[in-house]
Amino acid sequence: MRRAKSIDEIYEEAKGFDAVITVDASLADALNARIDSARVGGFAYTPRLIALREAAAILGEGAWSDLRIVAEISEEAGCDFRFAHSELRNIRNIRRHTRDVEKHLHSAASRRVYRSFSAMPTLEKAMEAFDADAGGFYGGKRVAVVTDGDMRLFDDLDKHFLPRPGRFEEIDAFARDDFEIDRIYMAGNDHQLAENAVDLITPENAGDSAIVMDVSGPIADAVRAALYRRGIDFKNAMAVRDLSQVRDYLRFISLSLSFRTLRIRHVREMFASYGIRLRQEEDAYLLSRRMGSLPSERAERTAELMRDIRSVTFGEACDAVVDPRHRPQVRMLLRDMGMEGEKVTSDRAGKISYAVNNVDELRHNEQIPAREKRGVLLADCRSSVYIDRGTVIFLGMGPEWIVSSPGRGYIDREAEAAANAVRFATLLQQGSSRIYMANSMRDGREPRPSPVFGYISEYLGDGRRASRFSDICSEEPVRGRWLASPSEGPPRPAGPAAGAPPSGWRFSKSSYNLYRQCPRAFMFGDFLKPPDSKATVMGGLVHDFAELCLCYPDLVREKGADSYAEEASEMFSGLSSDRMRDLDGARIRGCMRNVAKFVESLGLGRVPLDRENSARKYKNAFMEARGLERCSGMTEAAFQSSSEPLFGKFDLVFGSRVVDYKTGQPRRSESHDPSDVVKAMAMDGDGDRFEFQPLVYLHLLRDGGAAPPWRFSLFFAEDNAAEAASDDSFDPSRNVIDVFLMEEGMEELVRRSDLARGEFGKTYKAITDSWEAFADAAMSAGIDGRESWDSDDRLIASVVSRCGMSDSKTSRERAAAALRKLSKLIAPGMFEAGGAIYVPSDSLDRFLSRVRADHAKASAEIASGSPAEPSGDCDGCYFSKACTLEGGSEAEGGPDE
Repeated sequence: MRRAKSIDEIYEEAKGFDAVITVDASLADALNARIDSARVGGFAYTPRLIALREAAAILGEGAWSDLRIVAEISEEAGCDFRFAHSELRNIRNIRRHTRDVEKHLHSAASRRVYRSFSAMPTLEKAMEAFDADAGGFYGGKRVAVVTDGDMRLFDDLDKHFLPRPGRFEEIDAFARDDFEIDRIYMAGNDHQLAENAVDLITPENAGDSAIVMDVSGPIADAVRAALYRRGIDFKNAMAVRDLSQVRDYLRFISLSLSFRTLRIRHVREMFASYGIRLRQEEDAYLLSRRMGSLPSERAERTAELMRDIRSVTFGEACDAVVDPRHRPQVRMLLRDMGMEGEKVTSDRAGKISYAVNNVDELRHNEQIPAREKRGVLLADCRSSVYIDRGTVIFLGMGPEWIVSSPGRGYIDREAEAAANAVRFATLLQQGSSRIYMANSMRDGREPRPSPVFGYISEYLGDGRRASRFSDICSEEPVRGRWLASPSEGPPRPAGPAAGAPPSGWRFSKSSYNLYRQCPRAFMFGDFLKPPDSKATVMGGLVHDFAELCLCYPDLVREKGADSYAEEASEMFSGLSSDRMRDLDGARIRGCMRNVAKFVESLGLGRVPLDRENSARKYKNAFMEARGLERCSGMTEAAFQSSSEPLFGKFDLVFGSRVVDYKTGQPRRSESHDPSDVVKAMAMDGDGDRFEFQPLVYLHLLRDGGAAPPWRFSLFFAEDNAAEAASDDSFDPSRNVIDVFLMEEGMEELVRRSDLARGEFGKTYKAITDSWEAFADAAMSAGIDGRESWDSDDRLIASVVSRCGMSDSKTSRERAAAALRKLSKLIAPGMFEAGGAIYVPSDSLDRFLSRVRADHAKASAEIASGSPAEPSGDCDGCYFSKACTLEGGSEAEGGPDE
């Protein structure tokens, strides 16, 4: 891109003139601050500053304020405050580009607002009437205009302040040589970017530093917080919208007006600011459904006020929730808006919120601390051009760095893109020391630079593409470490390995699934706990009901499953909505019926009630509600391996069988398929989901001394829902998928004629009639080479011979097909037969070897404090917003989108 001249260079060219015109207020201020000789009057001006000074002479009175203009328009045009203000902004924006405003107003109401506005003494009216050649303001002065050569940054009103050609001289804002961004630093998420940026600033150099960013985005909050923590001053204009007490009050009103649909997650942060702690695990519950069980009387009172918000005035709500020290600021806002004694309504709340966010002239009596009148300049990437600071740090530079005007017919798209290119190219060259910093990952994906870099390349550069950050700097981006070292960062959270030797922790089935899915997600899972969801609560209800059926079968038979389903629906309703109540109720009823039938079908009779419900961490809700204290040790039974780093908790265990209750509807048909279970357990698989629970629990069952064969039964409570609901004779065993751990290894199991042979149909009669011979031939070729069995001519000939088949092309093709089918059957290290799954002992041993290796690797990562390698498959990951995906192959560049 072309090199932008520095402010000092522009001053050297401009200081010989009597007046300098620029459209950038910051540049005008910087030039005025550099005046080094005696002058009468001013030096650098913007067109709008001149208009304000000359307004009384032009209009006969000073230009009106926005509040007065909007109030007059509302009264004259008979329209709402918000409509009048939004139309005022729209009219002003149109007028910047064209004088034919009415042509681009598409309603009678908009045109009435414009006509009312046109009759008022406004800044725009003064600018339009200004005559640069009349000799008034410019009389006898040598005038210079700072421009990019094509006046791209001067809008239609600004151009009224340009004397006719020959009566002013242009100062080109760009030099003849080129500028290139050498290096971009990429590190972490917004929080880490802010920390890294603020680390470069000290209290001593704060007054000569600036940070350019999206000042309305989350990164701005992170920067301000980091500056506060380090005691570094920064400039803060502090409009009404910046007052935390005003923002918090408006948030309370806004949330209260949506009370019926509010969930705990929506209010947990706000309640925390009132000193009320709500459990993160309950985030998905409706607040209205938790009333009566909130943690304190104050929490209940606050929730009641939110529920009844429409029956109180704005002033009463202020007195109830705003700290007494901060009420004067909120009260002043309410008085200015005439809302103090008005009842709370959505319309009035929207009007107040609109004014706070959009009207700059609202008053407050909050004193800006002295330290916030100096220090680091926090500059807006969308509105800033010139920055008079020595060190400038540019943060983010992503899609938010763009000024967009979609769907506006009065804007010349090409001219707007060119103006954006000039504006941002100038901004990116401010300061004598510049640091460019961008996220290394956003929402689990490689971030893209702002489209404005493409505009700069097109209008001020060589036309190169700018789709990656590596495209816009001369060196490869420097990727910083996303996690602070343990000595510098916050204390690491306690988890299974924290504060204990690496060998002292174990995988659960869930944590091992997560580790295999993504090692970094496993580490996040140690301290970022997902809230309760519909799935987890539904699962808990089904488990509790199954336990009740086992321990107190007479009680369940007496009341019937549907009675408990009603109770469960009420417990579940806090996570759902009124519109889903009937559907959720039917779903729960079907689950309860299936569970009751299944538990009865097990034929366990009276089970020992040898444990206390109240002693358990997670109490059975149905038992607790009925005062049933005794439960069985056969349920929720904890097992820990004596030889491997594994532990688990069985839903139900008896003899050599473990039962696990599953909720969740099948993906493709009326019931779950064994092939899906096999795919999720594939030890060398790369599917989108891992589920090693059957293998973990079968090992724990074997390790605990149970006799073979060991059986793990998955009972899918929601399978065949329609049939189960309509047919009282439905057999619940159809919802079971059994996984058996066998004593034999894979070769012995294949040779057993009662298992694998059953998967071969009539087409393979010659094979099944001579199964042992066929199996011997295949096994003698070696299981590891199974992928080439069907192309091994010697093996195919051996099968044909051993099975007594004629030596023909058809026989050879049939033998190859049989070998191919057997290879596919045993490829996952286990196989399906008769609707069940069989796991050979050597396959389980291979799985346990992998568990040991993964445990050792995870232990090393935990002990070192370094981030684990991410998998790069982030779609749907709960932790994607916290993760930065550095270190993996995707982080090195990743594929083009």
